[in-house]
Amino acid sequence: QQQQQQQPDTAARHCAQLAEHGVVYEVKSSFFVRKTPRTTAAVIGEAALVPGELVALEDWDSSRQWRKCWFAVTSMLMAFGWTKLVDEDGYPLLWPKDPRHGAYEMARTLYSMRPLCLAVYENNVKHLRDFLEERHAPDARDGGSRTALMHAAKWGHVECCIWLVKARADPHLTSGEGRSAIDFAKTAPLKALLQAFTEEDPPHQDLHVALAKLEPEMQPIVQEVIDFNSSLRARRKERELERTKVAQREEQLRLTQKDTLVEAGRRAAQEEYLRQQRVKRDREAAASIAVAAARLEEAQERMMAEYQAAWDARLQGKRERHALQGPRELTAEERRTRYFSTAARKWSVNPELADAEARVEQAWQHANDGKYGDEASDSGDSYCGNMFMQQGLHAEKK
Repeated sequence: QQQQQQQPDTAARHCAQLAEHGVVYEVKSSFFVRKTPRTTAAVIGEAALVPGELVALEDWDSSRQWRKCWFAVTSMLMAFGWTKLVDEDGYPLLWPKDPRHGAYEMARTLYSMRPLCLAVYENNVKHLRDFLEERHAPDARDGGSRTALMHAAKWGHVECCIWLVKARADPHLTSGEGRSAIDFAKTAPLKALLQAFTEEDPPHQDLHVALAKLEPEMQPIVQEVIDFNSSLRARRKERELERTKVAQREEQLRLTQKDTLVEAGRRAAQEEYLRQQRVKRDREAAASIAVAAARLEEAQERMMAEYQAAWDARLQGKRERHALQGPRELTAEERRTRYFSTAARKWSVNPELADAEARVEQAWQHANDGKYGDEASDSGDSYCGNMFMQQGLHAEKK
């Protein structure tokens, strides 16, 4: 019973001795401790460290893959060497188990031992600043889909939160559980401080308490971060206002273009209506002209037929009259005077027949060459009448 009571005391004393050299870790897979941070370096000790043993990790090598490891050779003797944190497959060889920092709640899978997250867990601000200066991603996630800022907020490491936010870590990111760094914060002052680093307005009393608890050298840094985020909020509001104005201008332009298109459509419809009306009027005018031309042609044909019938009736009456009266021989002067007066009276009104006298005389002489009496009269009348009728109809058509 005394041995069972002394065993926990020995383990606690052993853990306290290791904590003097660094942060206590528990071995999860067997490995050898080497003299230098190389896989080909000599091994320290005769046997490998087995699961369940406790070691203390201190510094990092330049590659950030090896750490200085303290382990107990005997109950009174401590030794140190170098060891890797993960095996060849990327799974942890060690796991944090320091009573000062609590349980390391994270999936023991690949990427679970990121240097940035371990520095936050160990609350080692020096290591954290070194990693940030080496441009380690401040928002890189571990195997549990949590960022270093979420771990710092959960464990209440205020200085780590400040340096991470100063390195542009995003407090709005959420874990696989849907929680942000503000949600992980367990105290109201820390939550107010994280809210001050974002666009939210924190409670002034809690923020004042958080600032009062800071070290004097950290207060200017916090104020710088808060001022920077305030300027970001102001610029973001300006951008939102500018986007709103741009959206309003685009909407106004769209409405103007819509009105322009409507007006253009209305004008196009009106022009199309006027064009159709012009086409309709042109067709009606063409139809009217065609009807008038047909009527004129019909009237001309009817007039020509009437004129021909009248001329034939006149000739027939003259023949009948001559038949009743008997043949009478006219002198050349009488025949000339008779036909000249008749033809000139009928056709001298036409401008194209201004020389009607000469034409009638020429036609009369041609018709009466070698003819005398009624025979010459009938022949002259028929020839001259036909010639002047054709010329007269031609003039009337023009």
